[in-house]
Amino acid sequence: MKYWYISVPLCLLFAYSLYGHAGALASDETTCDLIDHTNYCQYIGKNCNTEYFSIASKYYCSKYYPSYILRLSTSLLILVGLSLLLISLSLLVSNYLFPNLNDIAQLLSINDQILSSILIPSTNAFGDFINYYVALNANSVDLVLGQLLGSLLIIVTVIIGLISIVRPFRINHAKWVLTDFAWILVVLTLLSYILSDGVITMHECIIMIGFYFCYVAYLLRAEKEIECTEDECHSLYSTESIKSINHALNIDDALDILSNAEVIRSPSPMLHIDEELETSYESESWFLNVSKHIVNCINFIFTLFIPVSSSPYYDSRLFQIWHFCIISYVMNMQFFNLTLVDLVPIILVGILITEFIKPILNRLPKIYQCIINVVGITMSLIIMSQISKEVLKVFKNLGIILRISDYLLGLIVFSASNSINDIVTNITISTAINPMFGLNSCLGTPMLIILLGIGVNGLILNLNHHSLVFELKTNLVVSLLGLIATIVFYLVYIPLNNWKLDKRLGIIVIGWWLVVTIINFSLG
Repeated sequence: MKYWYISVPLCLLFAYSLYGHAGALASDETTCDLIDHTNYCQYIGKNCNTEYFSIASKYYCSKYYPSYILRLSTSLLILVGLSLLLISLSLLVSNYLFPNLNDIAQLLSINDQILSSILIPSTNAFGDFINYYVALNANSVDLVLGQLLGSLLIIVTVIIGLISIVRPFRINHAKWVLTDFAWILVVLTLLSYILSDGVITMHECIIMIGFYFCYVAYLLRAEKEIECTEDECHSLYSTESIKSINHALNIDDALDILSNAEVIRSPSPMLHIDEELETSYESESWFLNVSKHIVNCINFIFTLFIPVSSSPYYDSRLFQIWHFCIISYVMNMQFFNLTLVDLVPIILVGILITEFIKPILNRLPKIYQCIINVVGITMSLIIMSQISKEVLKVFKNLGIILRISDYLLGLIVFSASNSINDIVTNITISTAINPMFGLNSCLGTPMLIILLGIGVNGLILNLNHHSLVFELKTNLVVSLLGLIATIVFYLVYIPLNNWKLDKRLGIIVIGWWLVVTIINFSLG
């Protein structure tokens, strides 16, 4: 039995206990309600935390303000920066957090063959969990709900719609896919009831977590009855881009798959090539190369901070000493705040002690590896929490610059930028490997980000006597109704369409996302 399913939320609960109280932001530091004023620069300086809202302050105090060019250029630069931060979160989870968790699972002899309906959603959703916690802890409940519902809308409309357009397919195991849609419908109904009174209580969070474990029990039962077809199994286990099913997929893997596809489809020099087609291939190849370089740079930076026992770099003794020093420094900044004068002797003594006990640890490789994994998990979570705080800060500034509400900011901007990884990985996997894997990911993600993303975070904050109160706005009701209508449409349309996800379905659901988004935007 694959108890790895249950270890994901348990590890999440343990993870939050490591940093849950560290570096919390007071709600007044993250609040800056701009009212109609003749001088916004002066207003922010007197009424807001100018350090936290430094981007907005520089924008409104610029000599070029007001200017549409300034607004557009500032917004675009912010969105590019946010995209890099959110991609970094994805890489942290898949390349550092999950490998360490997987190593621990192997040390405990836990079966690591994780189905795509659990593994890929867990990878894509873990960054959301951290973002939710940071934002909820800063009393930005509206922003979180906007991000949650916006992400769900993109998943069940845009991503499934694009998969249907670029790779139409017939559903295998129709009964279980339809049941998955039914699960989502039930959870959305439960979420609607929980949000109806404008507060998320501890008991409601416990119910959501319990509901997730019911879903896990369903998956355990379902996997015994579902076996992949010969073609599916072959594509899953033989694809060179995906080394193993228990590797957490991210934008890095997607770029690898796309790069391989570029090589395969590159025309032979013996054939006549249309110049426009050749230029298109060259442009795509250039974009992929630039993207790969950016991803590699981010990965290299993280390698300097986070140990992974399976990493080839970790064989170097010098690299181990560097990790000991940098990890000690980061841990101190996060938890202890000792001065550098006090910290340096502690680090030197620690290195000497480590050198002394290293021969003993070498005789106990499993214990040594487990220590590395725990430290790697802790470092991953610390860095993720810090990046999430920066993401929240930048979004808060963007909201003031665009003069839109927290809910609308989360629904349209936050969810769209945060869904980049989901869109790239799910569509790439669907087109290059098998569309059912992309669909499974889309169906598994809502369960995780609703039941655990809100449930676990809400439980922790309620236990810390942090109330989760929000204003029940028309936008929220429209978003929930739009989501429920989408799931009902799938439950009716797919059986009537002979269990096919085709281009017509894709166009309909993407069009529906545009309608819901425009309505929300018009409501303000």
